[in-house]
Amino acid sequence: MKVALINSTYFPHVIGGAELSVQYLAESLVTDGHKIAVICAAEQEGRAEINGVTVYYIKLRNLYWPYGRRHSMPLRLAWNVLDINNRRMAREVEFCLKDARSELVHTNNLQALSVAVWDSAKRLGLPIVHTIRDLYLLCPRSAMFRNGLNCERPCFSCGLFSQFRRPFGHQVDHVIGISRFVLNRHRQFGWFPDSGQSIIHNSFKPIPIVRRQRGRRLVFGFLGRLDFRKGIEWLLDGFSDPRISSSADLLVAGEGEPQYVSTLKSRSKELPVDFAGRLRQEQFFAKIDVLVVPSIIDEALGRSILEGYAYGTPVIASSRGGIPEIVESGRTGYLVDPAQPEQLVQRMLQFIKEPELIDKLSRACSDKFVEFTPQHIAEQYCEIYEPLLGHTGPRTNDRVGSGLKGGGGHAD
Repeated sequence: MKVALINSTYFPHVIGGAELSVQYLAESLVTDGHKIAVICAAEQEGRAEINGVTVYYIKLRNLYWPYGRRHSMPLRLAWNVLDINNRRMAREVEFCLKDARSELVHTNNLQALSVAVWDSAKRLGLPIVHTIRDLYLLCPRSAMFRNGLNCERPCFSCGLFSQFRRPFGHQVDHVIGISRFVLNRHRQFGWFPDSGQSIIHNSFKPIPIVRRQRGRRLVFGFLGRLDFRKGIEWLLDGFSDPRISSSADLLVAGEGEPQYVSTLKSRSKELPVDFAGRLRQEQFFAKIDVLVVPSIIDEALGRSILEGYAYGTPVIASSRGGIPEIVESGRTGYLVDPAQPEQLVQRMLQFIKEPELIDKLSRACSDKFVEFTPQHIAEQYCEIYEPLLGHTGPRTNDRVGSGLKGGGGHAD
């Protein structure tokens, strides 16, 4: 198969987990003998061969590069308006598709490229698969979170952006959610009504590590952007409980707005908290016993959880968004409700009082990680690609990554 994977950015310009997932998929497909091209936006034009993948870097045709400093509200608004239907980027994408002689287009995050790339694919007569990795099609901020609360539906301005984009979605032959939550959220607001649908989770490729020898004090860990929405303040509040701070340490790995990070450090200066800045996954998981993912936002999935599974690390995680779909409560970790903050304290205390629980859950985490290996995920994608290319029998709707029949298009 000759497949073009399209994503906002690509290695070495890794903005978040989507870039890693696309890279793991591309390289796994190459290993299986397929010819893979990746098309992405970049600050400078270019082309490269990376681990067998042909990468086309298209210089962004918009007002500014969106993955750097924050711009004024009027400028951001103008940028987002241009991003609704960026024909200049779509033309460049079409040129790359022709050059790569692609047979199928698989789009992912489309910020900076725009949904107009689906027009480009259809003009060339190519089938389209789209993976929903966040809420960008519903909300320019990709979050649906405002004034400290998760939005039940797009606000007026977000609704306008989504309304102008939504008709393009009718061109997608098969849509995939990295969780049932994120797929259902889009279907709830009218996206992809005629497309085949599947659930395929993210993947992760671990690097071997040497785990720390667990001592008298446990080490809990937080990995991700330091942002109120990620629940870091809830976690620090929990650590201020003397029953926890007297028996455990907290390793915080990640970056955020400097002023906000300074505030976090000030409020926790008397606590056993280490703000380590950016760490690679293998560095982070070698130093902790239990991962904490306390998001108060509706996460599309919660990538750090499956990264933890790769290293046999149990998790205490928020019960919001797509997170409950990959946490088996009592087996790979525990779910806690942000609306009941004391639950987080109680679960941390449980691990402190019963440290042997870590070893029990660790084995289950390692077993579950089989579901998230790049090769396993690539096989599931091939099951979607092949019918669209006429390589196998007829397409089936409502597939789920586990092989079970999926549900309909409404929120659970």
